Amino acid sequence: MVDGRYDRRRWLYFGLAPGGYFEVVLKGGTLQLKPDLLLTRGIAEEVTDDWRDKAIPLPKQYEKRWSGFDKEYGELFKQHPVPLGMDWAPIMNAYRAAQPKTDTQPIK
Repeated sequence: MVDGRYDRRRWLYFGLAPGGYFEVVLKGGTLQLKPDLLLTRGIAEEVTDDWRDKAIPLPKQYEKRWSGFDKEYGELFKQHPVPLGMDWAPIMNAYRAAQPKTDTQPIK
């Protein structure tokens, strides 16, 4: 409650990262309350029942669009690997910890 008013968090964000890591976060409100409220996080499961993926394998579907990407950036990815799966959890925890806590410590 701020100045006799309740400020509701209004935005639901779905964050996805490589390796299937996901987070669902409740954000915002008119006063831009921080920190965001983490509702859940986990590892997504692969969907294997899509008939299109059975007819045309996924790598084949993206072959034209991404054909040169691996050749151009493959070595860079090997030098600086992207975190996968739950390796993202401590990164996101540190990010949230660094955010201002305006809902408990208002900015004057």
